[in-house]
Amino acid sequence: MHESYCGAECQRAAWKGHKKSCARLEDVYGEISAAAAAGDWQGVLKCEGRMEELLKVSPDTLCDLILRTFLQARMGEISEDGVRENALPCTILQERRVQLLGKMGRFRDQGQLMCELAGLFEFAGEPQQAVKCFNRARNVGEAHGFFSIECRACKGLGQLAMKEGRCQDAVDLLQNALAAVPLIEVEDSTRQLDILELLIDALYLTDAIDDVEPLVPRFRKAAKEEARKTGGFCFFELTSFVISARFHEARGKSRDAAREVRALLNLLRRHEAEVQMHPVVRACEESLRVAATNLKILDPAHGEEELIAEMASELAKLRAHIGPV
Repeated sequence: MHESYCGAECQRAAWKGHKKSCARLEDVYGEISAAAAAGDWQGVLKCEGRMEELLKVSPDTLCDLILRTFLQARMGEISEDGVRENALPCTILQERRVQLLGKMGRFRDQGQLMCELAGLFEFAGEPQQAVKCFNRARNVGEAHGFFSIECRACKGLGQLAMKEGRCQDAVDLLQNALAAVPLIEVEDSTRQLDILELLIDALYLTDAIDDVEPLVPRFRKAAKEEARKTGGFCFFELTSFVISARFHEARGKSRDAAREVRALLNLLRRHEAEVQMHPVVRACEESLRVAATNLKILDPAHGEEELIAEMASELAKLRAHIGPV
C-alpha cells in the first residue's frame, strides 16, 4: 500500500501509526484476493466496507484491480438472481473505473468499459443513461481512432433507437457501424454479420426494401465465408436463408422464398448433431420459430402443407433438445 508524505521526517513521524493500518489493509486485500480466486463473491462483498480505504492508499493500477474485483462480485449477484436493481451498484463501480482509466490514459479500455456500462444501464431499465454512455464511447473512439469502439457504440445506439421506434435513426447509426467494420484494428468476421442483420431489420421497418436488396447477397457471402472458417455448422448461414426468404416474400416471389426455407431445413438436417449442442440449439429454435410465425409461405392458407410439416418436424426436434441441455 502506498501513501504520500511531504518529506522523510514526516514519513518517519507517521510510521508508527501507519504501520498498523497498512498491515490491516494488506490483510483485507489478501482476503479479497483469496475470495475472488475461489469465486466466493459473497466473501469479496463482505470486505466492501473497506474498499474506500484500500482505494485511498493504492496506486492507480491496483485501484483498477480492486474496483474490477468488486464489480465482478456485484455482477455475480446479477447472474444469480437476474434482478435489475442489482445492476445499479454495478454502474457506480463501472463509472469509477471509466474515470480511472481516463486518468491513466488507457482510452481504448475506457471506451470498451463505456459500452459495457451502457449495457448495464440498459439492463437496469435506464435507456437514456445507456444512450449517453454509448455516445461517450463513440466520442472516445472517434477522438483516438479506435474504430472497434466507434463501431460497437454505433451498433448499440442503433439497437436502442430501434427499440424506441426511431427506425430511420437506427438505419443511420447501423450504417455508420457497418462502415467502421473494415477499419477495425483486429478482424472480427461475425461483427459485420451482426450489424447487417440488424440493419436489414431496420430497413424493413422504414419500408426501404430497395436498400435491403444489396445486403441480402452480402450477408449470404459473409455467412458462407464464416461457415468455411468454422468448418462445420454456422448459425449465420441458417440466418442467411431466413433473410433471403423474407426478402423474396417482400418482392412477391413465394416460390423463391419456399426454396430458401427448404435449403434452411436441409442445412439443419446435414448438421443435426452439431445443432443439438447448447447454446446453438436455442438460437436455431428461436430463428425457426420466428420464421414460422412471420413468413407468409408458412401460413396454412398459402397451401405449402408439406413445407409447413417439415418446419414443424424440425422445430419439434430442436425443442426436444432444449430441455435436457
